[in-house]
Amino acid sequence: MPIAVAAQMRTASYVVSIVFAFLTGVLSLRYSSKFLIQIGVGAFIIAALGSSTASDLGLLIFFFSFTGVGFGLATSMVYTLVAKFFQGEKRGRAIGWIIAGGSGSYLVGAIVVPLLQSIGGWRYVFQAYMLPCSAVALVLVTVLIPNEVKADRADSDSGVTHSYKRLVNNRSALYSLLGYLLAVAAWQTILSYNSSFYREEYLISLDTASYTILLGAFLYTLGSLISGKIAYGIGLKKYSVSTIIVSALGIMVYSYIPSFLGSVIVFAVTCLSMGLYDAAATSLLTEQAPEKVSIMMSLSRVSVQLGYSIGAGLGGYFLLHLNYQSMFTLIGGLGIISAYFYYMTHTSTQAH
Repeated sequence: MPIAVAAQMRTASYVVSIVFAFLTGVLSLRYSSKFLIQIGVGAFIIAALGSSTASDLGLLIFFFSFTGVGFGLATSMVYTLVAKFFQGEKRGRAIGWIIAGGSGSYLVGAIVVPLLQSIGGWRYVFQAYMLPCSAVALVLVTVLIPNEVKADRADSDSGVTHSYKRLVNNRSALYSLLGYLLAVAAWQTILSYNSSFYREEYLISLDTASYTILLGAFLYTLGSLISGKIAYGIGLKKYSVSTIIVSALGIMVYSYIPSFLGSVIVFAVTCLSMGLYDAAATSLLTEQAPEKVSIMMSLSRVSVQLGYSIGAGLGGYFLLHLNYQSMFTLIGGLGIISAYFYYMTHTSTQAH
């Protein structure tokens, strides 16, 4: 599949996911989290079926955009359920497992997708990988999540406008969302430009560059898994500030290291630190507005997608006019600003 087509598909998915992430905050006041997750996973099934049978580019982009529906609905509500079912350190561990599942699926996909594509082409990837995984997920959601999980009565009674107004007046919640957005933007530069940087600066092969991404994904997954207990022991606020500073410094520094091995070591530490950060920062988000957690989680997904777009867009702009080192330094600086916003937040979770 041409790179330009893939870029158009991702862009369409991003736009749709932002729209539906906003809508999820409204829908969650009227419908149960389980129902919205089912709709979201069902959207992935539609995307897989439609994309695998699309007869032209327009239909392909249209059907693939349903992945944005799935991301906007399902992920927001998954975190909402975790916030409802778990408290304290258990919540942190559950969130860590969810994040690890996402990055772990990247590791699996990096191996499975090329194999399936070599067997039956890009359509076969949708049919043999995305479709069955989504179908299994829908069955598990239907069977395992209790039917009695419903929209919060208090949220429904207070109304959509009042709920959002309360969040707007909650400065700590806004600071945590801004911090998360900027951190994601800084992280996106690694995801978007690491492979091309390594290939151009160190003259390595595409396979070797791909291995660095797999290493990063593994360490990110590991960081997410071990973050919960540590974060609640130190305190979510302090932990988020410290880990995003380490990550930001890693992004700013790793492109200046003259040796490939040295750069990979700093890159690896950065990925591990980002995994540690993400699980803690998401837990911190759930504590900013406990009574409006569904809306808070929907806005966090908006922050993720906006962060992806800002990071990739600004990175491309700076790379066009400057060089890799300057680009990573400038975008990595967003992580430092992110740490300031986290410093301004409030949380009831203290070190113990």
